[in-house]
This record gives sequence, structure tokens and C-alpha cells, in this order.
Amino acid sequence: MIVRIKQGYGVKGLTLISPPILSIPITSLLAAKYFRHDRRTLPLLLSSVVVWSFVLSFAWKFTR
Repeated sequence: MIVRIKQGYGVKGLTLISPPILSIPITSLLAAKYFRHDRRTLPLLLSSVVVWSFVLSFAWKFTR
């Protein structure tokens, strides 16, 4: 599954599925292995974590 996402969507696909499905340390290891020389990797991973934290926080607020 990870290889298909890497080949099909690249670093953007990895950052899209990272926080809800994979843990953050596993995602960072995968990003370091496959996208070491891509300058967009770190900003995309950071923004993905921030966006998912807002999404999950708002979802939790409205379900309580």
C-alpha cells in the first residue's frame, strides 16, 4: 500500500494519509527513506500534522 501511494501520489499522498492511518514516527521514517532530497517534505509533513489536528479537534468538538 505504501509503495503504491509513493509511486502514484508522491510526498503529497504520504502526508495525506500519515496522521490518521500511520503514526507520526513511522511516517517520518518513510519520508526520510523515500523523499530525502525533496525540499517540500518537511513543510508538507508539518502542515499535514497541523491540518489533521484541527480537523480531528473540530470533529471531536461537534461529536460531544
